[in-house]
Amino acid sequence: MRGYSQWVLSQGMHFWPAAALLSAGFGALHSANPGETKSGLIAAALIGFFFCLTLRRTGDLWWAVGFHMSWDWGESYFYSVPDSGGMSPGHLLNSSFHGPDWLTGGSVGPEGSLLVFVVIVALWVAFDRIYPDVKYGS
Repeated sequence: MRGYSQWVLSQGMHFWPAAALLSAGFGALHSANPGETKSGLIAAALIGFFFCLTLRRTGDLWWAVGFHMSWDWGESYFYSVPDSGGMSPGHLLNSSFHGPDWLTGGSVGPEGSLLVFVVIVALWVAFDRIYPDVKYGS
């Protein structure tokens, strides 16, 4: 979603409008996941938008690819919590949720928690400060 399609759309509508469109699409793709919720879809779109910032500031996709892979692996195989509503076999831990859905994410897992929005804002602020220079699409 942030490779060739981002480059092509950026040629016609500039980087950030293309990023917003593709991030909304990234969030919408998650609607096919079992147990997905509105907050999970919004979080997926926002993390997609954050990944566009990582592309813009680093000049390549590897930061976004590595973060997305490690996040999904951690949820699915290490912590054994739902990842966008799906559970994976062969996990290390055998976790269970205790608490309200706004805190745990319910059927979606941590991606559906309201706390994920705090994490996304913190990621955006930290990444903006660590990587201040634009290296893609300028």
